[in-house]
Amino acid sequence: MDMQKYAMIDEEEPTSSSSSSSVLLLQAAYRAMEPFSLVLAFARDVGKGVISEQVQDIFMRHCLMDEVCRKFPPIRSYAMRVLKEVLLAAEQDGCEVLESLYEEYLCYLLPCKDNKFGGYKTYTYAATNQSQTQNLPSLKDGVVTIRISSNILEGGTGCYSWPAGLLLTELIFTYRDLFTAKSCLELGSGAGLVGVSLARIQASKVVLTDGDLITLSNLRHNLLINGINVAEHEIADNVKETSENSVQVLCKQLCWESAFRNKDEIHAIDAEIILGADLIYDPTTVPDLVSVLVTLLSSRRASSKPKSGDFTNREHPVSSEVKVSEDSNGFWLSQEPYQSSKHQEVREHPGSDTKDSVCSLTKCNRAGFPVAYFTTAKRNIKTLNFFFNTARAAGLQVLDVTESMQPFHYLQGLCSLDRSSILIHKLFW
Repeated sequence: MDMQKYAMIDEEEPTSSSSSSSVLLLQAAYRAMEPFSLVLAFARDVGKGVISEQVQDIFMRHCLMDEVCRKFPPIRSYAMRVLKEVLLAAEQDGCEVLESLYEEYLCYLLPCKDNKFGGYKTYTYAATNQSQTQNLPSLKDGVVTIRISSNILEGGTGCYSWPAGLLLTELIFTYRDLFTAKSCLELGSGAGLVGVSLARIQASKVVLTDGDLITLSNLRHNLLINGINVAEHEIADNVKETSENSVQVLCKQLCWESAFRNKDEIHAIDAEIILGADLIYDPTTVPDLVSVLVTLLSSRRASSKPKSGDFTNREHPVSSEVKVSEDSNGFWLSQEPYQSSKHQEVREHPGSDTKDSVCSLTKCNRAGFPVAYFTTAKRNIKTLNFFFNTARAAGLQVLDVTESMQPFHYLQGLCSLDRSSILIHKLFW
């Protein structure tokens, strides 16, 4: 391509705030490997419906030549397909196709060494729309990059990015005053998106667990590329660094089915908050998962007893039989069984200064009891009911806080993420 023409296109790049926003959304969608059609739709938004030479140049510089994508490239087949869609769209719009795009496409046609894990997804989060309150720890715009497998069969479910994990990340960013300076443990940490997010909002300690060794190896890799050092051993509180940026992050193998043999070790973690995303999908693992939760959530029971009134929401446990209602997507969980407990979790706005903004999590921590937050995609109603019944029988309380704790849309360009299809539950002893 003629360099003078290239310079001319660069000078004509839109500079309005709306155009700049469209470019950023296009970049965010490509980094996160959003469906081809959505990336193309963002590209058309930049060009007001047309994949012009100017739009092609923007796509080339902000997506294909993006510094983040060059260092941590998306799955090769994905990048090739998106580029092909852009080329075809430009031709269909009757626009001249940039020679540099054709050359880039030819490079993808050349054979290359297979990558076992496929590629990287980079999620862009923006803090520009957050509530401005002194009670919220600051959060700067940034990205989280995770290496994923090209398909589930190769790297397992732990080396993949799941919608419930994305919503849990937004929950952490939205309610970061609940997680900052807290000891947090995640079950089924997978690729590490939640773990990186906890480190970013300055949790005091982050313990990431998974049962699969390959997943743990990939998890450590993802922590390192995001600038997070993984501690080999737990550091005693009296010898920890006093720096505001010091977050102790540990990775541990935790197999739920054998966790009963290591109850003392689990108790020693002494986590204040337990998190999990998309853990309730296989009914055969539910009893072991509940057993682990009982161990974690009752870990402070012996040393501290709850004060009277600290657990008023225990009066509203999840129903033993969860009703279902049908919509266009099939059978979803009804919210009816949980209506009575929602006033316990009301937040008019994340970070608001109202009296109701004090979540019962604080009450739980005062009593010395941990609390858990789970996000779960609506899939099999029978499996969810089985989990609720098993948890209740084991003495756990489960509250549906899906409506009252809906997070801000911090992650940018994720039009494919159906947040309404994900449930949020709070569990405690």
